[in-house]
Amino acid sequence: MRTLDDTGKLRICSGYTVDNYLDADTSGYLLQAIVDVIGVAARDFPQVKKAIRCVGISDNMVARCRAELDLVGADGDKIVARIGITRMSGMCYLPRIEGRDKASKILSRYCGIYMTRSVLEHIEEFEEKLRRSISAGWISIGSGDIRQAIAHEVGHAIDYALRLSEREEIIQIYLSNITAMGVYASSDIREYIAECYAEYATLDTPCDIAVQVVETIQKIISDYDLYKR
Repeated sequence: MRTLDDTGKLRICSGYTVDNYLDADTSGYLLQAIVDVIGVAARDFPQVKKAIRCVGISDNMVARCRAELDLVGADGDKIVARIGITRMSGMCYLPRIEGRDKASKILSRYCGIYMTRSVLEHIEEFEEKLRRSISAGWISIGSGDIRQAIAHEVGHAIDYALRLSEREEIIQIYLSNITAMGVYASSDIREYIAECYAEYATLDTPCDIAVQVVETIQKIISDYDLYKR
């Protein structure tokens, strides 16, 4: 681990590293969860390597990003506020920002998975909240620990990389089983995909719908690879 002033790379799996915006004293428990969950996704869905370039604490990233934006004459405070990361309360996935202007290019280098400092400092409380949300039917059944939250954000990255929420095959599964993955997932197809992946990635026996969604994703990738040959 490196400090914010000497940001290094976090090795995820063979040949794949991400920019590290975690604190120097980040617990081994959290680091292992990050490496395990993202590593499996990178192995199964190589496209995620372009979609997750960074991991870290949101305020560490914001400080660096804001300074970089100000350096090129952009309004760092205004731009960072607009993307919403300063308002997050737990974990989020920040996708690549479309655009050719200097600010968009800078923001794109920070695409990845971030958490608030409160999550880092109170992981047990965060995990207990996850388990209560599962019991209440608000989110899908998963491991009920930090891995589930990380996997949810990885699901967003896979969706972004493959534009899954625009695919008719995925849309049909969502519309036909809209309440199957919990209240939160039913509100938006992007959340539905993320919840399906989180359950699939963290449970030994995920539900049929989660399996169906992931198998559909695998087929989409297989068909695309076959088309390129």
